[in-house]
Order: sequence, then C-alpha cells, then structure tokens
Amino acid sequence: MSKKNLFFLVTFTLVFTLLPTLGFAAEDQTAFKSIYEWLYKNISGYGGMTISLIALTIGLGIGALAGKPVMAVAGVGIAIFTSFGPDIVASFFTSALI
Repeated sequence: MSKKNLFFLVTFTLVFTLLPTLGFAAEDQTAFKSIYEWLYKNISGYGGMTISLIALTIGLGIGALAGKPVMAVAGVGIAIFTSFGPDIVASFFTSALI
C-alpha cells in the first residue's frame, strides 16, 4: 500500500470514527461559551481596534512605499473586516432562521 493510500485510509477512518462523537458536542450549549465570549470581547473591543489599525497602517505604508495600491486596499479590507466581522458572525449564529 502506498503512503498516499495509507494517508487517505487513516484520515477516512479517523473522520468517521470521530464524527458521531463530535455530533454530541452540540448538545451541551455551555461547553465553548467561555471561549466564545472571551474571543468576541477581545475582537469587538480594543483588541480588534488595535488589529485593524495595525493592518491599516501596514497596508497603507507598504502600498505607499512600494507604489502598489493592492496592499493599501488589503489593509483597508482587513481593517473593515475586523471592525464589522465579529458582529456579522454573531448575527449568523443568533439569528432566528437557524
């Protein structure tokens, strides 16, 4: 048996062995709540603002120095995503449609 086939066999076996176990993780709603709340507070608070300002500064700086507007647009895009992203993701999971 080749290494590639062995890798796929082991991966397939692990995935289908763990899938039933992972299905029960949805039953306990408080298992990951503390991690989610900590991450959400940091990203939507001063941590997220710091990340967005750093990305904006680095993107605009590299774009201005190298003359590449793509880097400036990427910096602005990351800044916008880190500003609005946590609220958008939270609204997906707390919407009434799910």
